[in-house]
Amino acid sequence: MYSRKILGFLILFNFYYIYCKKDYKLISLNEELTKMNGLTIALKCYQPEFGFWSSKGMNNGRIENKEDRYIVRKGFIGEKTISLESSVNKGYFWRVKNGNLNLETDDGSNLFKEESSFIPVSGLEDYLLLSLRSFKYPKKYVRHRNSRIIISENSFTLFYNPFSQDATWRVYAIIDN
Repeated sequence: MYSRKILGFLILFNFYYIYCKKDYKLISLNEELTKMNGLTIALKCYQPEFGFWSSKGMNNGRIENKEDRYIVRKGFIGEKTISLESSVNKGYFWRVKNGNLNLETDDGSNLFKEESSFIPVSGLEDYLLLSLRSFKYPKKYVRHRNSRIIISENSFTLFYNPFSQDATWRVYAIIDN
């Protein structure tokens, strides 16, 4: 289906094996992703009917059928955070702005550093997957809604609460040969 190799994660008790030809490494996403500076990833929605993170036209983040690649970088704020850089548009990072996620360049401000740093945690819907909590807005998580990538707090309703599913992501490590 893909012209390049996408390596899946084999799940075992909140740990992941990343298999790279002869080598594999055991990592815990909520702790070890912060140490994987330079890893190229694609992020897919938890729900199988939805697609991947995309930056179509470098506007607001969207959910599309074709994934974009992002490079995990050490977070601008703190050792427990990550920042996600576009692999196509080098120097552009996901940043929270007006409740949306946008790709923007580092303007050198503390506000940029705070809004483009995320804390990786165990998935809210499936603890074996990934959720991203905003550093600047600690009660808010990165989620998708209406094909857009946004941040929001849990909006629990008695009958139906898609928040935990919308804020949980499947991570694919991408290795090109």
